[in-house]
Amino acid sequence: MSVESLPYTLLLLLAQFSAGVAALVLFVQMRGGFEAGFIRICSWLTVSGAILTTITALAMEAQPSAGAYLLDADLLRPARVRMQGSA
Repeated sequence: MSVESLPYTLLLLLAQFSAGVAALVLFVQMRGGFEAGFIRICSWLTVSGAILTTITALAMEAQPSAGAYLLDADLLRPARVRMQGSA
C-alpha cells in the first residue's frame, strides 16, 4: 500500500463507519426494546462520523494517482461544490 493512498483509505473507512452506525440505529430503533440513551449515542456517532467524512473530503487534495493506482481526480468535485455552495 502506498502512503499516498492513506487519505483515500481514511475517507472510505469513515464513510463505511457512518453508514454502518446509521444502519445499526435504524435496525435497533425498528426492533425496539433498547434504551433511548443507546440510540442517542449511536445517532451522535453517526453525525460525528459524517462530519469527519465531510471534513476529510474537503481537506483532501485530489490527485490523478496514488502510487500505482489510477484515481479519478474529479470524483470529489461534486461533494466539494455541494458543501461550499451551502456554506
